[in-house]
Amino acid sequence: MPFTTTALVTGTSSRAEGTVDNLSMQGMLLRCDDIDFDVGEAVKIEIQLSGTTTHLSFELPGQVIRNETDYSAIRFHLTKADMDSLTHLRYMVGYALGDPDKVIEEFQDYIDDNPSNPPQEKI
Repeated sequence: MPFTTTALVTGTSSRAEGTVDNLSMQGMLLRCDDIDFDVGEAVKIEIQLSGTTTHLSFELPGQVIRNETDYSAIRFHLTKADMDSLTHLRYMVGYALGDPDKVIEEFQDYIDDNPSNPPQEKI
């Protein structure tokens, strides 16, 4: 079953709405004709899910890491995301991959690749 969703991405220099492609726990590609973000720019990503009777959206912070003519590659900043958004993302990625265990592996890869966000001490 194909998986398609849209996102609205807002930064300081631009705003774009397009199709989400290559969604993972680490980031996504936003396919859109009118992309004008700066590489390195902090953005707010609103991922939009629409069903026949309901509409759900959630927000994630991110950063533009690459721009091409028709897409932007965006890395998520999951350590700054709220728990509800993380949960929705986890279910979306698990659905798209067809393998819920792979989602946990991807999240662990994210944590391993971002040592600047060390785990907080338990109090």
